[in-house]
Amino acid sequence: MQSSSSRKTAYQRLNMHLMVGLAILTLAMGFLATAPARAAGAQPHVTDIWHGNLKVGQELFVGLLDHSASTGYHWVADPVPDGLTLSEEMYYPETQAPGAPAVRGYTIKVTSCPQVSCYYEMHFREIPPGSATPVSVVDAHLTVAPKGHPEIISSHLEVGQTLFVGLLDRSASTGYHWSPDPIPAGLKLSGEMYYPKTVMPGTPAVRGFTIKVASCQTKICSYAMNFNLVPPGQTAAFQVVEVKMVVEPPTS
Repeated sequence: MQSSSSRKTAYQRLNMHLMVGLAILTLAMGFLATAPARAAGAQPHVTDIWHGNLKVGQELFVGLLDHSASTGYHWVADPVPDGLTLSEEMYYPETQAPGAPAVRGYTIKVTSCPQVSCYYEMHFREIPPGSATPVSVVDAHLTVAPKGHPEIISSHLEVGQTLFVGLLDRSASTGYHWSPDPIPAGLKLSGEMYYPKTVMPGTPAVRGFTIKVASCQTKICSYAMNFNLVPPGQTAAFQVVEVKMVVEPPTS
């Protein structure tokens, strides 16, 4: 592990005053077949995104896998609470095949906290065409305080379902890169890069990881994976994004 002083030095080299070590988190849920294709009357699947202890002026990136081009399902953000601002951008895969999913990236910025510590919550809802009822919900929870560690928590997955983890990637301009831990037995991992429509030198992209639950040998299984932000020429992580998954039997 790096000392706090070395981390501070690395952070200053990045010159990113509005973000803590590129702590970028994202989640979006999908099924084995077409991700938004849910059974009629099914309850929305909720995924919690936890980002611990931001400071005023810092940001949380939430990247959601977007199938609107092929299915008409679209993401809708709740009204933005006082103390936060929200911006949005689309990111596209390198091979833009017709109907290929993109990433809808939301950047939540903390603009104020009138107390010693503050708690904020936002919801992002995946809405099918011609309906107002979401099929899935992503919750973003933000605590504004001096110190902390980000964590992603996902619950109620089933065998065959997938979890999408999108991490804002600035490797082109900084050399910092995301490296996943070894994949636990029972999971499969694939990756793809997504880019904004207009790419300028140093423009950040999204590194998308899809985690698929391949098996669960007991009634309930727990899985955990870390994604490590590694500085150039080093092996120790500068920042860690932790993903936790609980696999449960199908809901009736």
